[in-house]
Amino acid sequence: MDASTQKKGCDAVGLWRKSIVNHVYYVAATGQGDKDLLEATWLSVANHVSDVHEHPNDLYPMCDHPHLIGQDREKEWLVPGWEPFYYFMSIHACKE
Repeated sequence: MDASTQKKGCDAVGLWRKSIVNHVYYVAATGQGDKDLLEATWLSVANHVSDVHEHPNDLYPMCDHPHLIGQDREKEWLVPGWEPFYYFMSIHACKE
């Protein structure tokens, strides 16, 4: 992910680094050892970075955080159709 700040036009992905690392810890803390719940919670971050906080998964149907506005909302959303979003998805989907 740190390399994202060096890829031309994808520096917005780097702004999400702290939030994504926090999400990794959140997934581990709330997964309850349930593989399916862990996966559903992890995959939700792809929606979250696009300002979609409801998910098509019964195990993790929505983000647990309150709606962020104003100063709490400091990062650009990674919108589908925008190169930084696709770059983020290529990192997020990596299984290695």
